[in-house]
Amino acid sequence: MGTTENPTITLYLFGSMKGESTLVRLPNGRWGMVDCYIPDLKHPDRNFLYRFLKSNHINSLEFLCMTHPHEDHFSGMSTILKELTVKYFFSPPAMTGPRLFQIVKSIAVDARKVEDKRLESASNELIDIYEILKSKKKHRRGDPPFIPQDGTTTKILYPAEHSPNEPIRITAIAPTTRQVQDYEEKLAVCFDNDQTLVSPFKYRRHNEISLAFVLEFGKTRIIFGGDVEKKSWRLAMSQLSHDTFNCHLVKISHHGSKTGYCRDLWKAFSKNGKPLAFLTSYDEYDLPRDVEVAYFKQFTSKLVTPYRKKGIGVVPAAIDKSLLSRKLVASELNARSINEKYFGYCSFTLDANGNCVSEAHTDYAELL
Repeated sequence: MGTTENPTITLYLFGSMKGESTLVRLPNGRWGMVDCYIPDLKHPDRNFLYRFLKSNHINSLEFLCMTHPHEDHFSGMSTILKELTVKYFFSPPAMTGPRLFQIVKSIAVDARKVEDKRLESASNELIDIYEILKSKKKHRRGDPPFIPQDGTTTKILYPAEHSPNEPIRITAIAPTTRQVQDYEEKLAVCFDNDQTLVSPFKYRRHNEISLAFVLEFGKTRIIFGGDVEKKSWRLAMSQLSHDTFNCHLVKISHHGSKTGYCRDLWKAFSKNGKPLAFLTSYDEYDLPRDVEVAYFKQFTSKLVTPYRKKGIGVVPAAIDKSLLSRKLVASELNARSINEKYFGYCSFTLDANGNCVSEAHTDYAELL
């Protein structure tokens, strides 16, 4: 955390064979969380993130963010909301009212169609998360646990109200209003007037509304990419100054996939010097791949992942990518990723001038 004279901010990125969570220790000693992955909802105490929270006596969060509705970014978030006091919650602007119902319904129907218990659990988890939030909002006095986002690219997510004493500021840079509108229109046409799903909505499309934001602490700028993909980055860069994307640390979007960045994005990230960067693996889709890792390393001073295959749980390169094969691989990875030994984290501590003053990692972390 640093001292009063030299405050710092620390980011802990947790990852395994899939899924990610980021804990942020703020300069004032409070904590925030971006996304959550606790795959075994019946036994959260087996999860490395959960055990970290308990062992460090973290009982409250200043903010909790769900970047988008994919289960590897929100699984177990209901447990966090039940067991920790959460002051502010934010999520993509499309995830409210009837659109939220449609998102949950589309995931549930997909789960039944392909007999995927993981997706079925995900739809139930989303319902639990928003039921808890609704209850907290209804019974809470003062500041609501929601910060609604109106779809603009420069929405200030935190603090909720201007405070000269607040050490950080979080500003959304994606999705754009256009992206949200396109997503909502695509989702709406999948339902009839009775809200019955009449045509499938591709699960991957939820990345279209993924939040990305910049966290500012003094002169330090940290970008969280969520699972933002190429089109969203391109639209954001067309609407915002390229200086908006200059940063000291990047949480790389979409597990380092080639679809997770657009032309000139990394030039903007590294405009005033190569930033630190970290990303999480997704073994089912063999991410990150070596070619993308090589590309990122051109623009970064250090690139780290909290977990990389190292021969454990590797999906063979020649695997059949049919739906059935993906289901079998996903089932195997889900079962094995519950084991704590496949989890890890890496962390960076930065001062208010963008300097990295310390770093740490567990055994499964890897410098790429």
